[in-house]
This record gives sequence, C-alpha cells and structure tokens, in this order.
Amino acid sequence: MPSSSRELLPSIDWLPAARDPIGQGEYVAAAAMYQAAIEAQPDTIVYYWHLGLLQFLTGDEVAAQLTWMVPLMNGSEQEIQQRTRSLTLLLDEAAGDQHSQENYQLAWALRQHIHQLDPESMGNLLLLVQLAAQLDILSAADWASYGLGQRLKNLTSEPSLLPLLRTTIAALLENPETIPYGIEVIEASLPHFEAAPQSLLEELINQANRIGHKEGNPRRAAQVLALGRQLAPNHLLLLRFLSLFYQNSGAHPQAIQTAQQCYDNSTDLAGQVAANHVLLRGLMTVCSQWRDIEAAFQRHLTLLERLADQANQGSLPAIPPAENRWLFTAPFFQPYLRDDLAGNRRIQNQTAAIAQAQARSQHRPYSYTPKATPSRLKVGYVSACLRRHSVGWLARWLYRHHDRDQVEIYSYLINSPPQPDWLQSWYIEQSNVVRKLDAHSPHIAEQIYADQVDILVDLDSITLDTTCEVMALKPAPVQVSWLGWDASGIPAVDYYIADPYVLPRGAEAHYSETLWRLPQTYIAVEGFETNAPSLRRSDLDIPDDAVVYLSAQRAYKRHP
Repeated sequence: MPSSSRELLPSIDWLPAARDPIGQGEYVAAAAMYQAAIEAQPDTIVYYWHLGLLQFLTGDEVAAQLTWMVPLMNGSEQEIQQRTRSLTLLLDEAAGDQHSQENYQLAWALRQHIHQLDPESMGNLLLLVQLAAQLDILSAADWASYGLGQRLKNLTSEPSLLPLLRTTIAALLENPETIPYGIEVIEASLPHFEAAPQSLLEELINQANRIGHKEGNPRRAAQVLALGRQLAPNHLLLLRFLSLFYQNSGAHPQAIQTAQQCYDNSTDLAGQVAANHVLLRGLMTVCSQWRDIEAAFQRHLTLLERLADQANQGSLPAIPPAENRWLFTAPFFQPYLRDDLAGNRRIQNQTAAIAQAQARSQHRPYSYTPKATPSRLKVGYVSACLRRHSVGWLARWLYRHHDRDQVEIYSYLINSPPQPDWLQSWYIEQSNVVRKLDAHSPHIAEQIYADQVDILVDLDSITLDTTCEVMALKPAPVQVSWLGWDASGIPAVDYYIADPYVLPRGAEAHYSETLWRLPQTYIAVEGFETNAPSLRRSDLDIPDDAVVYLSAQRAYKRHP
C-alpha cells in the first residue's frame, strides 16, 4: 500500500483533515471523515470519488462501487456523462499510481472498473490486458469479451497509442499462455506501425529470441518474426533470426529461402558473412544439397578472407554490435567441411581477433587490481548448456571433484528456462553462487567482473555468440575454454584445455591460446543414467548378430 498521500495520488485535492491519516495509511479513519463530509455536503460529487477510492484501498471493493454509483444514478444525461468522465480520470490516475508502485493487482482491479465505465477507451483496455497478462489472469472468456484484435483492426491509427501497443504486445509474448493473443495483437497492429516500424521490430526480435531460445519454442518465435516480415520484408536482422527459427522448427524450405533473401539484400561485408553463415547452416541442417553447401562454404571462406584483408589494411569500417556478434561464430562449419587444421585455425583466429577488437570498441574495458591471496579461488563457469545437453552431461564430474576447501564455484547460466530441468537443478545445487542471466553479453560480463571471479571457464566456445562476446570483453583476469567445442581463437582467452590425443604435439603452432594438456584425457566420466530399453532388435526384425550404426547428431555433422 502507498505510504503517503502524494504516493497515493500525487495531484488529488484531499480534504485537509484527511491528509495526515492518508499519509499514514489510515484509510478507514480518512474514509470516516469523507462520510461526514458527504452528510454535510451531499452535492459535492468529488467526495464520493474520494470516499470510494479509500474504500477500495481498504479492500472493500463492493462498497467502493456502490459509493461511486450514487452520483451516477441521478442527474441529467449531460451531468451523468460529465461525472462519469470525472470519475474515470480519477481512477485512471489512481491505477497509474498503483502500477508505478508495482501494485499490479490493485492497478488491474481499478482498470476493470474503468473498463466498465468507459468500455471504448483503447488506452485503458491495452493497460488492462497488459496487467492481466503480467498477473497470469487473462482468461479465454475475458479475451473474447475484450475483442482487442478486431477493435485494433477497426481503429484509426493513433501514434500516441504506439508505445502502449508495444508494451502490451511484450507483456502478452512474455507469458507463454498468452503468446497466441500476442500474435493476434501483432497482426492487428501492423498497419498502426507502418509509419514507424523500427520500435515494433526491435521488440519482436527481442521477444522472438527469448521465446525461441529461453522458452525453447522456435515455431512460435518464427510466427512472431514472420509477422514482422510483413512490416519490413527486407529487415536483415529479422530475416537472419527468422531463418534460424525456421531451421530449428524443421521448416527447412522456408529457412533456406529466408536466408537467401537475407544474403541477397546484404550490402556490407560483415552482413554478408552473417547472412551466408545462416544460409550455410540451413543447407547443412537439411544435409542433402551438397553442391549448394560446397558453393556456400567456398563463398564463406572468401568473405572471411576479405574481412581479414580489410582489417589488416586498416580499412574495415566499424561493425554494428548486432552484426559483430555473428562474426564470432562465422567459422563454425569449417571442421565439418574440410580437414585442414592450419587453414581452419588461421581463419578462426583472425576472425575472432576482428570480432574482439570491434566488441571492445563498443563496450567498457576491464582492469584488475591485485587481490590479497583469497582463502578460496573463485572459479566461474559460463554457458548456456549446463542442462540436458551434451556439455551438461559431460561437465558434471569436474564440478563434483573440485576441492571445495580450495575452490568456490560460480555458475553463470545463460538463457536458463523458467523451470530448469533436473540436470540444471543439479548444477545449481553444486554451485556456491548461481547467476541466471539473459543473453546480453555486456550485462553478463559486468556481473562476472563484479563477482571478482579469479578464473573464468567458457564451456560454449563458438557455439554461442553471447559467450564469445563475454570472453572477448575479458571480465576475469584468467580465462579458459574447455569442452564445448574447439578453441575459439579469441585473444582474450588465455588457455585451452586439451590432452595429448585430441591435440598432439605441434598443434600449438595453430592456436592463439596456450594449450593446457591434461596428462591422460581432457574429459573423464564415471557413467550415465540410463533407462531400460523400450525397443528391441526383434521388434524391428534385426538379427541378434547384426551391427547397428547410430548417429544421434545433427544433420550438419554428417558428411558424405
């Protein structure tokens, strides 16, 4: 509840005698003063508004509604219209006040009363829907009664409503249960944003990334971006993400067509690299069009070499952050398409160095002051894969066998789902400190730096651009890559953990990191939990002595 009259309603002209009790939250006492005032001056309409509001704030919503109705039951039609307008304005201000104080339930209840008084108010309806989505109380029956989608289609464009439309769309998309309503509102809102599309497109891209990655629903993410595509058919960042979500949801023809459109419309070199990378990923996910894959790969190598030439000549223009993050992962497919350690690492290292230089020009650099010898070393692990994922399965024994007298474990979980699976819950239990962070690299880096982590271990490498950018910003004095892929080649990474088998003697000539070879193996496991098999050879007419081949990998890891 608000603690002062100014917090309660900044501009209301309260009875002088009621201001102190209102300021102290004594609404019952203040309401009694208003009851007496109404008895003395029954024609002073504003007293009814104030008394009803005080009753509402004490939880007596029925009494409040009855109080507000008294002046609306008598008078001429014009007087009743004026009084309704006066009450609506007061309740609107009260609802906004409660909203700003994060009293969302009260704000929603006040908006409900406004909707009953003025059902044609689009601004109030948008706020009402927004609050209901935030509170997870938007029922199908309420949604149908509001008819918001149809009303938006019939509405003449009002630029003043655009910010409210955008925040309402965001609220609907952030609640998994109301995403279909959000998609309906987006579709109905597109004509209203035609004159100023960028603000909506940014919101759609951000929300689609959250839905597709954090919520794990690429089909819905693609639906959201496909609507944005209607507003801006050649928006390059939107097309890239749309292609990715088409790929992840199995819509392969749409994915390849969208990526090709993105490449055809990209004019700057960094944009062409990003678009071609998405196209190559789409082709390899299908894993059948090998002539197209080979052509896209050769073009990719040419683009990356041109990028390095421009950087060496000092003629590379500044690359926007959204473009630059794609550079970190751009060489990802090299080892799947050619067996050339020297050539692959050269391109990997030079591309990573360019991306790091650009990232450091865009975000704050970090510096470190020597710390007194700590009682325990702070070791941070940053990854989006400490869950039911190959990295999550394989990293457990390192966590388990840390000497906790010597080491504190900090886990930085990127895009952690709202309900972690059992394996991520295990990691959370094993950690001294857990940070669940959205995929916003500068914020993650700032958190790691604030935690004063001594050694930061990257488990993703170039499988995730967010982790790459975090490492490039160097938020920890010592940085290491392990497990998730080959070394990233980012100059800010000091060490890469390997062993004599995966990287034999002489391999260090091709790495910018110092190779830290463990004596026997860079990874050790004690075993995995398994279920009893539900399908047997006899069910498939496979002989008992037959050899069965299985690949459980993505299609792009299979090569003719």
